[in-house]
Amino acid sequence: MEPTIIGVIGCGSISDAYLRGAARSRLVRVKSVADIRADAAQAKARDYDVQAVPVDALLADPEIAIVVNLTVPAAHAPISLHIIEAGKHVYLEKPLATRFAEAKPVTLAAAAKGLRIGCAPDTFLGAAHQACRYAIDAGAIGVPVAGAASLLSHGMEHWHPNPAFYYQHGGGPIHDMGPYYVTQLVNLLGPVARVSAEASAAFTTRPITSEPLAGQTITVEVPTTVNGVLRFANGAVAAVTASRVSIRTERRMRIFARDTYLAADFSTRKLTVIGRGIGQPHGLDGVRREKAVLHIEKRRLLG
Repeated sequence: MEPTIIGVIGCGSISDAYLRGAARSRLVRVKSVADIRADAAQAKARDYDVQAVPVDALLADPEIAIVVNLTVPAAHAPISLHIIEAGKHVYLEKPLATRFAEAKPVTLAAAAKGLRIGCAPDTFLGAAHQACRYAIDAGAIGVPVAGAASLLSHGMEHWHPNPAFYYQHGGGPIHDMGPYYVTQLVNLLGPVARVSAEASAAFTTRPITSEPLAGQTITVEVPTTVNGVLRFANGAVAAVTASRVSIRTERRMRIFARDTYLAADFSTRKLTVIGRGIGQPHGLDGVRREKAVLHIEKRRLLG
């Protein structure tokens, strides 16, 4: 089977993950990359043995069937529309758009042309998240009734080479990291019926300490802490906290049932089922066997 030919628009840090993955795949082949910064596209072209071309040339190439949109969040919707107008399928990094009103025209344009849109995250298909799905399906905790997720860090300006867009329109922790956890909660608990949230920005500026922009200052335009509540169609309720003001990094999720709960720590790759009189909860041995990448632990709750 011949590989599907793809192009990539946007040659920032995340593009390496896509280009490395494509290079290992027999199903796709990257032909061209493009970026508003020609030097960035040329650097990736050299690193991955592909060609660097202007955006218009990439979109006009009849061999390219799918275009991967890795631009900054504020450009996701307009660039995706250009890709669709060129008659190509689009896969893009999250979020699909920065506002619902921007996303709707993208989906309508694709439907009108019979094209497909794919959007990150796909991490809920990975081993860690599927271990949670497996544990619930196996009856390890019973019927889920609630959940909680926390994604905390001290910000991107300490390691990212160009972190300003994380604090500009379309950025912020809920647009950047929130989709991972909201997607997983939906996968585990079903569709969401209602959303409420409060947000704040603790600091108006953020100093960059990473190279090559160390010493420069970012003006913060978006909330850096969001506390949200998702009410699901089945009656379950989940809290989501996304923040870039925590000195400690945390990536955790919990799913609660009547007398038991599942705790997943994605930083340590540890899945724990905790409950009263837990004994040997049905299903955990299957999780260990099928999803061995996670450390599985059963813990009895005292009292």
